[in-house]
Formats: sequence, structure tokens, C-alpha cells
Amino acid sequence: MQKKQNKLIKQHIQQQQQQQQQQQQQQKERERKQKQQQQQQQQQHDEYDDDEQQQQQQQQQQQQQQQQQQQQEEEEEEEEEEEEEDEATHQQQQQQQQQQQQQQQQQQQQQQQENEETTTLNKTNRNNRDIHKNSSNSNTTSISSISRYSSSSSSSSSSRLQQTRLEAKATRQLQQQQQQQQQEQQQQQQQQEQQQQQQQQLLLQQLQQPLLLWQSEGLRVYTRFTSLTQQQQQQQQQQQQQQQQQQQQFAWIDSTVISRAAVVLAAGLCLAAAAAI
Repeated sequence: MQKKQNKLIKQHIQQQQQQQQQQQQQQKERERKQKQQQQQQQQQHDEYDDDEQQQQQQQQQQQQQQQQQQQQEEEEEEEEEEEEEDEATHQQQQQQQQQQQQQQQQQQQQQQQENEETTTLNKTNRNNRDIHKNSSNSNTTSISSISRYSSSSSSSSSSRLQQTRLEAKATRQLQQQQQQQQQEQQQQQQQQEQQQQQQQQLLLQQLQQPLLLWQSEGLRVYTRFTSLTQQQQQQQQQQQQQQQQQQQQFAWIDSTVISRAAVVLAAGLCLAAAAAI
């Protein structure tokens, strides 16, 4: 039983080590992806100052990347939860099987002890009966020898009973020790699972921090883009107003020039008419 328990403990430790290695690899991959995204974001920040179309495309790419990251994280979390549930159910099944086997062994041992005790009692009773039958037909000398034999047999049977009782006590003590060891192992497993859950929560918190920074950076870029677009719109409006003012000024100049030319022509015609007269 102890060998089996040691094997199960080793298997559980190996599974935990594999899970930790997988988590470390996943964390490294996430850090690498985050670095790539940060580099892409920096490139996108530099390109925002050059062209509005590039800014729009980069925003779309960022949104797509966010969605992809969220989907990947959700899928990874679901896979981890499924693996944990499968492991928990597997462990529970193994524990139940072990408990059933131990209970069956205990029952078999108790039955064997009871059978041995009953057989010894039956043997002693038979011996005593045979002795009493023989004593009625024998003489006084045989009676004394038989009494001695019965006393010796009764003493041997009592010693056997004591031995069986001591063996039963020893087996019960061993069973109690095994149960205590199992309880301690279960407590250790629960503590290890709690530690794993705490580590996973810390990892999630650490992963959420760069996401929040990335979101704040995206908001900053969006506000900058909107401010630039507003400035461009204001500049366009000012240019349109200036063009309208210039057109109005040109129209006023044209009207004044035409009116003055008409006056000059009228004056010239008057002078020509006077000269003709």
C-alpha cells in the first residue's frame, strides 16, 4: 500500500511540475507577443503623424489584435479549467478506488480473524468434550493425566486467543496509521492545490497589468488622433472662410471698377458730344 501511495504522490508531483512548465512557456509566449505588439504600437504612433489613412488602419489592426488576444486568453483559460477538472476527477476516482480496496482488505482481515477465533474456540470445546468422555471410563490415574492435558490445552488455547487478539490490535493500529497518513496526504494535496490557485491568480493579475497599460495607450493615441482631425477640420473651415472673404472682396472691387468705368465712359461721351457741337 505504501508503495502505491508513493507512486501516486510521485505522479501527482510530476503532473504539477509539467503544469508549471506549461504555464511558464505560455507566459514566455505572451511576453513575446506583448513585446511584438508594443513594437507595432510604437511604429503605429510614428506613422500617425504622417497620414490619416494609416492611423485608421492601425486602429483597426489594434482592435483586431485585442479581439484575438482576448479570444486566445479565454481559450487558454477554458483549456486550463478543463485540465484542472479532469485531474481533480481522476484523483477523486483514484482515491475512491484506494478507499474501496482498503475497506475490502479490512473486511477480509476481520473475517479471517473472526474465523480463526471461532475455529480455535471450536477446537478447545471439542478437546474438552473428548476429555470428559474418556474420563468417565478410565481410572483415577488416567483422570489426573487427562486433567493435566486439559489444563495444558486450555492454557495453549488461551495463549492462542491472546496472540490473535494482539494481532488484531496490531492490524487495527496499522489501519489507523494508514488512515492518518492518507488524511495527511489529502491535506497536503489540498494545500498544494490552494498554492497553485494562488499562483494562477497572481499570474492573471500580472497579465492584466500590461493589458490595462495597452488600453490606456490606445486611448491616448485615439484622443491624439481626434484632436488632430479636429484641428484639420478647423483649418479647412478657416481656409474656406478666407476664400469666401477674398471672393467677396474681389466682387466688390469688380463692381467698383465697373461703376467707375461707366462714369468715365459717360463723361467721355459728354465731352465728345460737346466738342461736336
